[in-house]
Amino acid sequence: MDLARGRGPWLLAWLAVAPIVALRAGTLAESDTFWQTRTGELILDLGRLPTADPFSWTAAGHPWTVNSWGFDVLLAWAYRSGGLPGIALAGAVLAFLAAGLVLLVARRLGAGPLAATVVVQGAALAQLTFLSVRPQLVDYCVIPVLVLLTRGVTRPAAQLPARLVGLGALATVWVNLHSTAVMGVPLLAAAAVATAVWRPAALGRVGAALAVYTLGVMVNPAGPQILAQAVTVARESTGVITEWSRPELTSPAVVAGLVAAAAAAVVTWRSRDPLLFPLLALPALSSLVWARMLPVAVLLAAAVLPATRLPRLVLPERPSRTALPTVKPVVVSWGRRGVLSLAIALALVCALLAGGLAAGLGQPDPATYPAVAVTDRLPPRCHVLNSYLLGGWLELVRPDLLVSVDSRNDVFGAEQVRRNEAAVTRSAGDLAADTAGADCVVVPATAGLATRLRSAPGWRLVAQDAAAVAFVRG
Repeated sequence: MDLARGRGPWLLAWLAVAPIVALRAGTLAESDTFWQTRTGELILDLGRLPTADPFSWTAAGHPWTVNSWGFDVLLAWAYRSGGLPGIALAGAVLAFLAAGLVLLVARRLGAGPLAATVVVQGAALAQLTFLSVRPQLVDYCVIPVLVLLTRGVTRPAAQLPARLVGLGALATVWVNLHSTAVMGVPLLAAAAVATAVWRPAALGRVGAALAVYTLGVMVNPAGPQILAQAVTVARESTGVITEWSRPELTSPAVVAGLVAAAAAAVVTWRSRDPLLFPLLALPALSSLVWARMLPVAVLLAAAVLPATRLPRLVLPERPSRTALPTVKPVVVSWGRRGVLSLAIALALVCALLAGGLAAGLGQPDPATYPAVAVTDRLPPRCHVLNSYLLGGWLELVRPDLLVSVDSRNDVFGAEQVRRNEAAVTRSAGDLAADTAGADCVVVPATAGLATRLRSAPGWRLVAQDAAAVAFVRG
């Protein structure tokens, strides 16, 4: 096949993202990854979804709606098949799939492979921290499919039933992998409003799409309660953790992402696209409040911007007394030689990365998570006072322990999370009150509580490494 034509350049454009995906897959840095894997294992062992918290001693028995049970089961399968490297590979596959779907949307919108490659790679690098192994990777895969199906709704009526069935199925699969699927409801509702203004003749079709999608979202173990659960997560997380706070405007990557999202929203507004404009504008506006929405806005912008036709700047000719020879313009094209060069470069980069990642693939971030040798020193069934990020890791490597908190903010609530972190971080105060109910402590080595416990009677240091220290009462 001639790689300079047809699907060849697009396949290479997709492969060009592989080194970036591999770079992120090497280290597991998110606490969510670990407790979600443990949740998946629990579901497989029980044969049902847990309905109350089984992992902590501070919120034991508290009602819990698992918001990503399907994704958690997939992680558990990957973990049982390949350990932590299996989890990392699963995340890399999802991130790679998301990049391919974004490129597919860009191609359908009329972009060229070279422009799409540059923009998608830039977007992936700018949002690299969000490509961790969490159910958000499912969101990044599904949203481009939502764009493709929604745009198809306004096409000839003969295709409408198939598109509606696809939207309903997409909603059901998505919501059972991650409850973030509920955000498709306001997105499609905004699309219906824009359609009523710009293309009234298509309003019935978009309204039908909204109704079918909403019904699809309701097909989950929690039913309509999934909507309330999504609100609870947002309420208990806002202002508590970084991704649920406002974006850091001093970061060049954040500013670039916001500018790209705004530019893409303007493009779709000027084209009066009733479907793409809301799908871009709402995430872009939401990202000003919650940083976690920025990757969604950037993902859609990466599909739209390469297809944008920029106006050409034509300069007036200036008369000259000296006749100059005509110079043919240099045209940058995706030729056979360029395609071959890119393929060779990619092969070399991937080969170099493969050797470096083979040894550390799936390694927990050593600056955050203690080695198993540290956690193994804790006695069985211990009630552990731990920092926010360490809860999920302890739940996975020591499932017999009960933690004080993890990153399930909907279970513990914002106030409990703040109290726990205050007890861990402060270097002075009532030690008995801060450690009440705990038999063990696992906190970062630099935490204020670690300093206090080193000299506190009734506590002894049992293990430590560069990331954390472990104490046992008595």
